[in-house]
Amino acid sequence: MILGEYFDEDNDWIIDIQYGVYSKVVVNILWYARNAYSHAERVIGVNTDLGKNMNTSSFDHRSLQYFHDMIASHFRYKHANEIEPCIPGLLDDLTDEERVLILWNEFYPDEIKRLFLRYPELPKLIVTAAVYNNPDRRGIEAEEWIYHIINDAYPETREWRNKKLGKSGLKLKLKIGSEPVNIKIEDNMRTILEDCMREKNISLEEAMNYLISVGWKEHRLVSKKDD
Repeated sequence: MILGEYFDEDNDWIIDIQYGVYSKVVVNILWYARNAYSHAERVIGVNTDLGKNMNTSSFDHRSLQYFHDMIASHFRYKHANEIEPCIPGLLDDLTDEERVLILWNEFYPDEIKRLFLRYPELPKLIVTAAVYNNPDRRGIEAEEWIYHIINDAYPETREWRNKKLGKSGLKLKLKIGSEPVNIKIEDNMRTILEDCMREKNISLEEAMNYLISVGWKEHRLVSKKDD
């Protein structure tokens, strides 16, 4: 989970609570997707290669990180009034953390089911992203589709991020390798770069070069623009 704000007056203390259960929630997201995909296979009467490979015992959580973080931010946005810290002496039978965890654990399974109904392709995309990790092209493309779907699902967060970061991508000059270039970072790659910057506490240029060094192709990260 990337710690950061997703809308005005976002709640840092709620983010910290969600961060504490991040691993469990991401595993559950994949579990729900596997069940939905397996059910679809049985209904249609087919056995796919993806279905045969999807019960791997481990996966790279980062493939589902943005999906999780957007659902988590929607929870904070939707329930902002309900999850404010209580005044001492009121509702003391539960701590603020316990109260938030009850709401969060009730919210995200229902929200995932709602998203699966609205976007029927989502379970397959989630399973594909988890099974075929980067740099496998199948996983990369699945992650990009998940990115577009979750942004479509939560326009209030998308609009806030666009306003904060610029609607048409970031335009800047930096070096890729030894050559200075003018670039425009497209929206679907911007989040990957932001996450890398936050996670490693590095600059945009350092994040760009790091992602290229671990296998991301330059043309997938940026669109070069001439002066």
